[in-house]
Formats: sequence, structure tokens, C-alpha cells
Amino acid sequence: MLRTHTCGELRKTNKGKKVVLAGWAHNIRVFGKKAFIDLRDRYGITQLVLNEKFKDIYTGLSRDSVLVASGKVAKRKESNSQIETGDIEIIVEHLAIVSKAKPLPFEVFSPDIESTEETRLKHRYLDLRRPEMLRMLEFRFRAEMIVRNYLSMYEFIEIETPHLGKQTPEGARDFLVPSRSVPGSFWALQQSPQQYKQLLMVAGVDRYFQMARCFRDEDLRKDRQYEFTQIDVEMSFVDESDIMKITEGMVSILYAQLLGIKLSKPFARMTWEEAIEKYGSDKPDVRFELALQDYTEEFANSGFKIFENEIKKGSVVKGLLIPEILRKSDIEKLEDIVKRSGFPGLAWLKVADKLSGSIASAINKETAKKLSKKKGTLLFLAGPWLDASTALGTVRLAIGEKLNLTKGLGILWVTDFPLFDWGKEAQHIQSAHHHSQCQKLVRSQFYLETFQMMNCSKFLQGHMTL
Repeated sequence: MLRTHTCGELRKTNKGKKVVLAGWAHNIRVFGKKAFIDLRDRYGITQLVLNEKFKDIYTGLSRDSVLVASGKVAKRKESNSQIETGDIEIIVEHLAIVSKAKPLPFEVFSPDIESTEETRLKHRYLDLRRPEMLRMLEFRFRAEMIVRNYLSMYEFIEIETPHLGKQTPEGARDFLVPSRSVPGSFWALQQSPQQYKQLLMVAGVDRYFQMARCFRDEDLRKDRQYEFTQIDVEMSFVDESDIMKITEGMVSILYAQLLGIKLSKPFARMTWEEAIEKYGSDKPDVRFELALQDYTEEFANSGFKIFENEIKKGSVVKGLLIPEILRKSDIEKLEDIVKRSGFPGLAWLKVADKLSGSIASAINKETAKKLSKKKGTLLFLAGPWLDASTALGTVRLAIGEKLNLTKGLGILWVTDFPLFDWGKEAQHIQSAHHHSQCQKLVRSQFYLETFQMMNCSKFLQGHMTL
């Protein structure tokens, strides 16, 4: 029996119609001589009504067994407003068990019962039955279709590039695949289609895109796994304004069609140096202010010798003013963050009716007066500009999460990334991902970061290089 309808399709207008449905036994209830089975597929749930002649089938039937049922659509005596098919039910005439399910290893559909990630991934085929997982798959599919349609309107061609290729010097280690035909030689899974898309530009394909699968043997991070998919775009005969215009349009249409959010264009812009100076990150979370401040001048003659000596060596003093009095235990947790960046800890002050903290007794009265203008908790780090800024930027993010400041939506272009930097170990100019004042930029990188209230903080990242 082939199904005639899905389990989320039938309505009161279908009353009296003979139908065939297929799906999984979502719930089974037996009342006297009748049984009620909620049949589920990816489109919804429909209630089946079985009389006593099906007793041998529904007795002992396990949840999530696969069923095929045929019968007539009838109006329910009492509607169920929680499902879209709640006005109807199927009076079953024929029922077949396609596959009887064993007891489930974990609760799939109860939101009150959570299973460990290890259990869920071990039984991934069951985990993917959960509505929230299905919504994620559908959301991603819709996003890809919107991108494809949008870019095709601007004369882009989607081209699939090879996954296997020659090893190239990228930012991470390659995954290697042994060659059967040439023993001792290896293919490399491509970290990005960089060289292939540049060949396409040389060949005259001036607008290319791909939902590119990339492979990188690097440490796992929240926003990066061993393999991931990126929207890969390359254009010829363009400048940065063209890239920004195309990307802004793509992101705007994604938000409009997927989330119903209208974005204003053009998006805000911020230079890399300003982002590091104010937020300690090249992908700043601008959903909350709490900007880093420069306290180098205040500590130059403060009496606090540790900071004074750092300033004499060319370091800066960066600080955060938190508009709350933090507990010492909270500050100790923040200190653990900066210790992972190589700093011994945080210098801190609590500004209330009186000044207290780790350096309260080490600074002179003049400095104390300058720092006591606003109440709250002051955190300080002294060191090289980039190191101190990025370490304190990590602290800023932790504070934003703790104080529940990261709400809403913030969209930002970060521009003017440096190309060269001074290599401390090699003692010469080298390709950089950090700050540099020694070379004029010959390449620009643009990162678009969007933040919103979703499971993942990064909804979309576009990376385009001239």
C-alpha cells in the first residue's frame, strides 16, 4: 500500500475520503474494545482508530514501530488543538506492521527527559526523529536554497570542486588519504577550494560559488569541527564595495525569509584595529557595549610598580568597568580565563562607598580618586597591546554571558585586517593574522558576524579575499 497523504495533511474537508497513511507509532492508547494510535511522520501526527478486530495487532505493539494504515477520514468528537490534524481521525479498515520496534534506548519525544549526547549520537537515527533536529535540517536546507537562488540572480555559477588534491600550505593540518595506485603517496582532503576557485577566475568564470565541504585537522572549537560547510564565493573585476553589497543582500534575504527580520543596509563597519581596541576581538559581539578602556595614562604614575614597569617597556594597561560589584569568587573565575592567555591574573578594584580590591593599597590617592568616579568593579591587565586587549576581550564575553547582556541582534563588518606582522620567534616580517604597523596593507579581509538568540552564536560567516 502506497500512502495517499502525509500525517500532517488531512483536514475536515477530507471527511469521508478513503486514505492510506504510513509512519511511526508515536503513541498507543487502549480503551476497552478500541485502540487509538497517533501515527507520525515528518509532516505531522494523525490519530488512527482501531476496533477489536485489530486486537492481535495493537496488543503488544511498541512505540515507533512502522505502520501502514488505510481507512476513512472522520470528524473527531473532541478536537485536539495541539496538532494541525486535530479535527479529524482515521477509522482504520486495514493495518500492517512494516517493522516492529524494539524498546527505545532513550526517550525521544519527551522534553522533560534529557539523554546524554553520547547516547543520542550512538543512536543518531533515533535522535534525528526529534522535532527540533528535523527543524534544524529543514532550516539549513531552506537557507542553502535561498543562497543558491539569490546568487544565481547575480550571474554566479555553482561549481563543485574536488575534495582530493595536493597538499597546500593552509592555516591548519591536512587530512591525508593514502593512494592505492601510487604506494607511499597521499591525497589531501582540501581545507578550502582556494586554488580551484582562483583557477576558475583565471579561466574566465568571473562569478563562482559553492556550498563547499572543507576538512581541517585542527583542535575542535565551538564554531569549527574537523569538517564543515562554508558558502564559498569568488568574483573577478570587483572591489570591496561590490563584495559588501552582494553579501549584505544575501544576508538580508536570509534573515527576511527564514526569520522574518528586516535588516537595515548598509551594515555597520569597524576597522580591525578599532575592534581589538574596544572589544578585544576581531569578531566583536556588539550586542552589548561594555567596551575596553585604556588606563595607561592613569597608571603611569600610580605608585603600582608592576604596571609602571610594564608601561616603561612599552606595554599598555587595558581595563573593564563592570556596572556591578562582583564577588571575589566570580573574579577568580575570570582570572582563570586570563591565565590561559599567559597572564598571571587580573588586577581589580571594587568601587563602592570605599575603594577595595587586589591593588587598592598599591595605588596612590590621586590615582584612586581618578578610578573612583564610577561605581562598579574595575578589572585591569597590563601587557602588549594585542595580548592584553584580546585576553581582556575574552573576559568581556564571559561577563556578558554571566550578566545576561548578550540579547538581540548585532551585525558588523570588520575591515582592514593586517597582512604582515613582526614574527617574535623568527625575528622578521611574516604573514599575519594580528596587528601590524610595519607594512601597508595589500590585502583586505572582511568578516561578517551576526549574533542572535539561537543555539549557535554565529549564524553566518562570509569570508572573501581580494
